Amino acid sequence: MVALNFTILGLVVGVVSLFGIAGTLWHRKYRGPKHDRFPPGSLPWNDAFDPGPPPVPRTHTANDLAGCKSICANSWTTETYARRHGLNRLTTLEARAGPNRRLVEVFDINNLFTTIDNDYKKGFGREIGMLLRANNSDWRNIAASAADYLDLYLQSQGDEDVSLIQLIRTTTFRAVLDHFCAAEVILRDDESIVLATETINELWMLSKVQQSTSDKTNLQAKKRVLQDALKRIFPERDVASKAKENPMNIILPSYETMWRVTFHCVTEMLRRIRHDKTLKTIFDNTTREFLNDLDLDARGDGERLPMRHLINESLRLYPPTKRVYRWRQEQMADGRMSEQCALAAADIEAMQRDVGVWRGDAEEWRPMRWMLYKEGPDLPFLPFGSGSMTCPAKGGFGPRMIGVLVSVLFQNLYNIYELRTCDNAEQESLDNLAGPLDSHRDSYRYLFLWKMEAHRCGQA
Repeated sequence: MVALNFTILGLVVGVVSLFGIAGTLWHRKYRGPKHDRFPPGSLPWNDAFDPGPPPVPRTHTANDLAGCKSICANSWTTETYARRHGLNRLTTLEARAGPNRRLVEVFDINNLFTTIDNDYKKGFGREIGMLLRANNSDWRNIAASAADYLDLYLQSQGDEDVSLIQLIRTTTFRAVLDHFCAAEVILRDDESIVLATETINELWMLSKVQQSTSDKTNLQAKKRVLQDALKRIFPERDVASKAKENPMNIILPSYETMWRVTFHCVTEMLRRIRHDKTLKTIFDNTTREFLNDLDLDARGDGERLPMRHLINESLRLYPPTKRVYRWRQEQMADGRMSEQCALAAADIEAMQRDVGVWRGDAEEWRPMRWMLYKEGPDLPFLPFGSGSMTCPAKGGFGPRMIGVLVSVLFQNLYNIYELRTCDNAEQESLDNLAGPLDSHRDSYRYLFLWKMEAHRCGQA
């Protein structure tokens, strides 16, 4: 009996040893030896390195669901995908932080999208999770505050034409402040908020291009403009610090995600009701009833759409992040790790406009298509990313905030204003209902809200 027990024990130890050896071999094959990876403190996006864009080629771009999921989540572990494109030896945080280091340089942020410290990421994530909690009372307060601000803003413009993009940026920015930073924001003058939103957009575009000496000087000047505006809004915060207290750590991802989707959704609604009065009734009912019941999935009697259909279609056609980038460090033929990272891109926009999935009208904004499609793991719809890198606002906060902002804006604009532009290219884009709006950040600078009654009185 004793001999039998020793035999069994020996077999167990042997099996465990085999698993250990197999695990070590797998780790060396698919993750690389630990000492071959970038050691802590020497990653290419740390302050000790040149902050300019890294000289890395885009070695692979995916526009299919499996490829986009793998890149977004940094889960390059399937044999088929590895054989085609190679596995990434960087950690998930390292892979994401690399392409985002430009945001650290420009906005001095240190958040979920830029850190390589897992403990910091977990702590920051818990705080964000608490901030993303909101009940119906909170949402009604957000909607009421947005409506009050919108009313004051429009009154201040009188009968003058109103820049639609500026209106939506400032309304979104104030809504983000009201929810995330209400207790500490003292000064909320329009001038500081308008300046902050415009400068954030300019800095974002500058961060994406190779910087010449003059460009760097311009970038630093605009950084000071933004910091001065933020100091007037947050007098108690160190807005130039990369520390956790920098308000841009929260404002940048939440505001940036919201305003562009909200802008495209509202613009699509306003440009279409000029040609289809039935849509005017449907959009009116949908937004008005949503502000009453706050139910994203409520269905009407044929004259109301679920608010989620409008939001999903806007997120599909105009994803907040058109392309998701990850850095990769690969193993070379001789077994050593490459010294230079390569770049992989998940083309979310291309995937979500694929006619093979979304049919021949894939580039047309049609909320009714969501009567045929259902969100799920097999649908090429990743506006909030995938896997462990999924945006924390996906669960409900993000879509609901977009729904509130879209509803408040539409209810206050559609019966009073029309869209007008003095730019021929913008007009052609607005008139082409079968195609998407231009999603470039610099688009629609000349798109204004034209007050119908004031112009009619003037003509009379």
